[in-house]
Amino acid sequence: MGANHDRLVRELVMVQADGSRHVGMLPDVHAEFTRVEKRWRKKLEQHFKHYGIPETDMLEEHFKSLGHFPAGNTRDQSVHLFEFKARRHRLYGTIINVASVQTFVGLKLVTDKKTNRADQDLLRRIAKNFAAYLD
Repeated sequence: MGANHDRLVRELVMVQADGSRHVGMLPDVHAEFTRVEKRWRKKLEQHFKHYGIPETDMLEEHFKSLGHFPAGNTRDQSVHLFEFKARRHRLYGTIINVASVQTFVGLKLVTDKKTNRADQDLLRRIAKNFAAYLD
C-alpha cells in the first residue's frame, strides 16, 4: 500500500484483533470510546467480537452499511461507510485491509443519536476527513 495507508495502520488503536475481521479506531475516537458509559461500551465490544467471527452475518441493528460518500479529493474517490450501533451510540467508519485482514476503522463516535436516519452531512464530512489516509 502507500504511505498514507501505512500511517493509518500505525495510528490505529486495535480494540478487537481476533477472528477473521478486526476492529480499530483512530486515537481520538478511541479516547472518546473509553469515556462512553460502561454498559454501552460493553455492548459495542460484543458487536466487535461478533464481527470477528468467520463467515458471520450481523444484524442490521448492530452493524450496517451506509453507502459510498465522496472523499472530496481530486481523484474522484469514494469511501464506503459503515456503522456499529448500540442504542443511541454509533461508531462510524470504513473497512480497509491490514496485513490481509479486513479491519473496520472507527472514524467518528456519536453518543447522542436521536433518530435512526443517518445524518448525510456528517457522513460526507467523515468521508472527506478520511481522504487524508487515501493514497
